[in-house]
Amino acid sequence: MTDGAQKARLLLKMALEQVVEVDQSMEQFDDEVEKAGKKLLGFVSALRTGKDLEKRLSGVAQLCDEARAADPDAVLDDGTSGKHIRARALMLRGLVYVHATAGRGGLAAKADLRKALEFMEEGVREAPTAEAYWSLSQVQGRLGDRDAAIRSLRECISLDPNGRPAVEAAKQLRSLGAL
Repeated sequence: MTDGAQKARLLLKMALEQVVEVDQSMEQFDDEVEKAGKKLLGFVSALRTGKDLEKRLSGVAQLCDEARAADPDAVLDDGTSGKHIRARALMLRGLVYVHATAGRGGLAAKADLRKALEFMEEGVREAPTAEAYWSLSQVQGRLGDRDAAIRSLRECISLDPNGRPAVEAAKQLRSLGAL
């Protein structure tokens, strides 16, 4: 194995560890946002947590980019590629912005949803998965783009027809009269 390949694998391992940690922290972040409600101090605390998660996920993307530069074909022993790790980090970054809309309304919430949409669209381009399309459809729907949401729901089903996201997507398409 070349030095570049070893470096890439090490960077990917570090990136994956960060993604797993943030993924686990998202549940706590959900709870924090929910408890904050309209309380200013709780909201400020949740906002700090969200900024910290977003910063960590930005670091994951950077690690994946460095790994790609060292060895574009590097994968971990389980077959996980930097592309998939980076895509998951992008989707999680989008979810941080979705959660930031809680307790906020109007233009601030809309701006957060647009930022979430940017990250999620990039994540889907990086590594399209049923779960990614499901999440993307939810943000598109909240932004009022029904047609885009329907396309994403259909793509979710086509990628993994028997998976949990596809089952949920089918329910939502039925409720929209699009299935």
